[in-house]
Amino acid sequence: MKYLHTLFGILLIPTVLFTSACNNSSSFTSSSSAASESSAVGYAFTGITEYGVEPDTIDPDLGSLVLITDPDLKAVLNYDQSKTMEVQQAELQVVDQNNQVVGSETVNVWIRSTENPAIELITPEGPVSAADFSIQNCVHAAMKRADQTVSLEWISSQDLVSGKAGFVLYDLNTGLPINPGTPWLDGDYSLSVLVSDGSGLTVQAQPLAFTIAG
Repeated sequence: MKYLHTLFGILLIPTVLFTSACNNSSSFTSSSSAASESSAVGYAFTGITEYGVEPDTIDPDLGSLVLITDPDLKAVLNYDQSKTMEVQQAELQVVDQNNQVVGSETVNVWIRSTENPAIELITPEGPVSAADFSIQNCVHAAMKRADQTVSLEWISSQDLVSGKAGFVLYDLNTGLPINPGTPWLDGDYSLSVLVSDGSGLTVQAQPLAFTIAG
């Protein structure tokens, strides 16, 4: 009886090994099939959703956003080239030879500036009255794009850090930013101007000094 048990065990081993091999083979086939299906799509989004593009670029390189492996597919990014002062949401599409969309996702696009903003400072010749004083009449900043000059609006220092276009005044005595809407008091002022073109670039102008007398 003991001999029969041993013989049965020996006969059972090949059966177990064969069954295990079949299961592993099935698993490998399933995995290979899934990989084939994935590669058959012909493209893969990289997961990057922030994209900067140079002004007036007609055919931007979108390789950082989507990988194309099928020669019959191409990537298209639909964005507004006139929006140079803000981040815009654009649709990144993968299209076939018939311009049919086979895949898409949303990307945040900003148009980079090729030059720093131009700053013009106008220093008052003498003391000015707080009632008549406007900082906008003393500081002018603009970003030039082609032949067009785009004015920069007043923003907060936090907006400037985040890369939005604009400029901020800093009090050289305290190192604190000045809100243009804050009432001006009598005294001597010495300010610095920090400017951003919206692409993270900043430039600091020469100090602006003036006196406000009631």
